[in-house]
Amino acid sequence: MQDRRHSVAPQTQVRVAASLVAVWAGALVAVALARLQRAADVEALFLDAAYLTGSPWYTGLFTNVAILTWTVAATAAAGGAWVAHRIGRASVVPFLASSAAVTAWLLADDLLQFHADLLPALGLTPTVAKAAIVAPVPVWLIANRREILRTRWFLLGAALAAFFTSLVVEAGSAESTTALVLEDTAKLLGVLAWAHYFVTTTVDITRSVINEALDARSAALPPTPVDRARKPVNAAIEHHHQEARARQG
Repeated sequence: MQDRRHSVAPQTQVRVAASLVAVWAGALVAVALARLQRAADVEALFLDAAYLTGSPWYTGLFTNVAILTWTVAATAAAGGAWVAHRIGRASVVPFLASSAAVTAWLLADDLLQFHADLLPALGLTPTVAKAAIVAPVPVWLIANRREILRTRWFLLGAALAAFFTSLVVEAGSAESTTALVLEDTAKLLGVLAWAHYFVTTTVDITRSVINEALDARSAALPPTPVDRARKPVNAAIEHHHQEARARQG
């Protein structure tokens, strides 16, 4: 297939640069606010937790892996929503867009510990705080059940089963190293399955788009000499089959 890329026009480069300036400006504002505030230690906002506490480099390793995996899942769902929007698959767009939003919410909780710090500080009990975090998930499942059934939903089911196992272990086990390992292992497996599901779903949608484009391109191209040579042969074979079916009838 011919490479259809070409050099990017200067005005396009300027537009891209302008978007980068906007992103940088937002980051600089956030950094300035972090530097000027007095509620939290500035170093605690910028430096690595293991460095600040003098802990080994591997502190929170599996938690960091889970956060990165949540990020992959959110990015895959958002990318799939964009692809679906570009090709006009209207039913898929809200499914994947809401998937990205729910995943981003779960990512934010894992990263910022809403259920452990922020929500209890607002007066919520630990049980209510955790329920508030997971509440969007069943709403999302019910709202998108038809689209989910058109995907490789077994992966999603595996993720939900792993998350449920993690919650059961946390609720029913006394605090111990074994219980911690079981709980966080189930959670990590759930996050991996969740990301696998959305990466696979986006790949399936993208693959179908590519196949449609290739089919349309093939239909638009003039027949090759090989195609023209095959045409009478195929017609003769079809005629033979029709005669055979007629004799059998």
